[in-house]
Amino acid sequence: MFNAAEEGEALRTTMKGGTGNGLEIMLDIQQDEYLPVWGDTEETAFEAGVRVQIHSQAEPPFIHELGFGVAPGFQTFVATQEQR
Repeated sequence: MFNAAEEGEALRTTMKGGTGNGLEIMLDIQQDEYLPVWGDTEETAFEAGVRVQIHSQAEPPFIHELGFGVAPGFQTFVATQEQR
């Protein structure tokens, strides 16, 4: 979790939108380290990627229900707008 409401830590914010003004993350998912999940196979072709959920600090993460997948090897841009 990034930017969690932890004691003594200031929340990170931005007042300006657009590319280059938000959170940028580069992840190495190390797909060669993945283990097979459906038994013995000759190949090592498994699903790879990360799941992302954007939520407030007061809301617990429900990554399987509300998250979205991001494929490895691609640049992904996500625009958000807060609704109350």
